Amino acid sequence: MKAAGKEDLETMERLVKEENMNLDYADPFHGVSLLNWCIFSGKINSFEKLLELGAAPNWQDTPTLYTNPFPLPIIDAAKEGSTSRFLELLLKYGANPNPLSESELGYQNQTPLLAAVSYHLWDNVKILAENGADVNLTNGSMVTPLAEAFVNYDIEMAKYLIDHGADFNNLKFSAKTIALDENTRQILNSYGSPINIGELNILDFLRMLQFSLDSEEYKIKMEVVRFLQIQGLDYWKYPIPEDVRNEHEGDPEYLLKY
Repeated sequence: MKAAGKEDLETMERLVKEENMNLDYADPFHGVSLLNWCIFSGKINSFEKLLELGAAPNWQDTPTLYTNPFPLPIIDAAKEGSTSRFLELLLKYGANPNPLSESELGYQNQTPLLAAVSYHLWDNVKILAENGADVNLTNGSMVTPLAEAFVNYDIEMAKYLIDHGADFNNLKFSAKTIALDENTRQILNSYGSPINIGELNILDFLRMLQFSLDSEEYKIKMEVVRFLQIQGLDYWKYPIPEDVRNEHEGDPEYLLKY
């Protein structure tokens, strides 16, 4: 790990070829693998060298007495906002963009795409989608990337996911997400009576998305509205939540067009 930390690539290669260094070594106390450690530390050159020398891109950190399992390297790379290079390299060397098991997803319980959407990392979302990531793959709590985009009020990312095949008829949320997210609680409260999480649909979220009528976000929202109308989901016939109506009661034009 010292050679990787110094990005001493020659020493790394010598240790592997002459001393049979274990490329999938994990810190016995924290359980962190060399690949994950390089992501945390921003050591992109060492990271690439490890993969070049044969480090397993789908090898998972080892749980220890002190830690839960860390996620696969691709999940940590999907959350890395400073550069997409870690993610690109993992995919180049055969990382699976669609890990399924709870143990593979690690303690944060996120698929790579869900992680990238959660962190608003556009480049990573696009890289994953273009390299075979399943836009409908859920995590252990059954959360879909499209649901996460709507919870984050990110209409542009929601449209991108829909354009790439996201199932807009089957949004899935976790109870934890609903409990922690203020925007989603507003949607639930706007109905004036208890509503089951499973009853929320894409039109509920679109009705809560309030943008200036001259904004780019509004234009994107209307593109989604027109697409859904063709699919038989009529936004204009869907009731306006009471909270939204009260907020704009003096602006009937906005309520008509928003």
